[in-house]
Amino acid sequence: MESINERRESAATPDKPPSILDQHEGVDWLLAWIINLAEQGCATSITVAAEGQLVTGTVIGGHEYFRTMAANMKNANVAGQNGQELREVLSNGMDGFRQLYPGPGDLNDMFGSKPGYLHMKDTKFVVGNSLTGSGALWRIKLASISGFTLSTVQRT
Repeated sequence: MESINERRESAATPDKPPSILDQHEGVDWLLAWIINLAEQGCATSITVAAEGQLVTGTVIGGHEYFRTMAANMKNANVAGQNGQELREVLSNGMDGFRQLYPGPGDLNDMFGSKPGYLHMKDTKFVVGNSLTGSGALWRIKLASISGFTLSTVQRT
């Protein structure tokens, strides 16, 4: 059996199918697998270290992220004459991006997928001994994440 390092150094070929271990540079294969589970509707608690920040929340799939963003844009507080039209354009745009991601049951090969982003909901930032934020949606490039744990930080 190949070691993880041997497998990561080799690319997929016709006689060697893609593997979850074959990720983009700087992307943790285990985190990629967790994201693929979220794409299938299996959300999980997570805290990530990214660019000097600790962010805690729930991993969701990109499909759910953009579906929720579309709903948020439809209800956004936009002032002016064209507010309703702008809300509609923003909502439709976000809904169109949802199609880039598989919905639960749509992902054929979750072990060969190479996600590029982590999507979260109910996010809060850890600042000193407290949590800040309103529990918003959050999206970050996977290569920016330096570590994670499958739990959330709680107020004490």
